[in-house]
Amino acid sequence: MDPLSATASIVGILAAMGKIIKILHQAAFSIIDAPKSLTMLVKEVGDVQAAFSALQSLLTDLSSASPRRMALIQLDRLVVVLTETVLTLSELEEVVSPLALSHVGEMSLGARWKWSMIEADCQKVVEQLQMRKWSVMLMLNIIQW
Repeated sequence: MDPLSATASIVGILAAMGKIIKILHQAAFSIIDAPKSLTMLVKEVGDVQAAFSALQSLLTDLSSASPRRMALIQLDRLVVVLTETVLTLSELEEVVSPLALSHVGEMSLGARWKWSMIEADCQKVVEQLQMRKWSVMLMLNIIQW
């Protein structure tokens, strides 16, 4: 995988995260006294998005990275992290899609009920996302150290 392909993959990942964050923000603002777990999910997806944005910036300007440090990152590991992230985001999008509001004035009680039905599934997916985030952060630390 060349840097351009990796950058294109990251752009797709960031777009998917943007869509998921939009759904989660709408849900969080439609529920009066939204559960802490919902707001934490929004924050975690945002943190993962920030990590991938940093990786995209680095891949866009490879000249700023030390070739010796870049050599420490195995290309096949980067491909695995990107692939696993896409699969995890697909799963998360499927899980949170019931939270997408059909109209602005949806009842808060209905939104809260929807959240209670998917909360455990979201937590499992978030744990997977956290692993992907830490992999990306480790790669960034190795390269930028």
